[in-house]
Amino acid sequence: MEKKALRGWCAAATLSTFLLATFWHFLYSDFLRCYIAAAIAPVNESPWEHAKLFFLPAVITYLILYLIIGRKFENFVFSHAVSLLIMPFLMLLLFYAYQLVIPENLAADIALTYIVIAIGQLIAYKMTVSGTKLSGAVFKAASALIVLGLLVLFAVLTFFPPHCGIFFDSNSMRYGI
Repeated sequence: MEKKALRGWCAAATLSTFLLATFWHFLYSDFLRCYIAAAIAPVNESPWEHAKLFFLPAVITYLILYLIIGRKFENFVFSHAVSLLIMPFLMLLLFYAYQLVIPENLAADIALTYIVIAIGQLIAYKMTVSGTKLSGAVFKAASALIVLGLLVLFAVLTFFPPHCGIFFDSNSMRYGI
């Protein structure tokens, strides 16, 4: 019964993360033009900056989901931390793959965002309810390392981006902030 309830909450979390990510896209550019917002929200239209859409919106949603039902599942924390790694990687992979077939367009980007969030949530759900034990001190430490590592990586590479395609915003012709 709890698995079924978790499945429903995960479906709601998928939609919530998508809506929050949509808002997150405009956080820096339209609302908070400060260094803290720049570290956690996209500052330009580069693929790398858009990978941030899959981090803090998901963390916020996962924290709420944890408080509602996640505490009942020992694998919840690690499973959702892993999804934080998977979603940006998957988005970048699929973004470049679809560009081989069709030119970049807003509708495809929006669809890709929702698909990636849904896949990330599905993977987190499957890992959470799997029979494999993914809890304990090592998994908690790994979860913290994933979250903190991604936070630092996004912040550092926003302010000090390498000069390569993934960090380049073709609209502003700039890298990073």
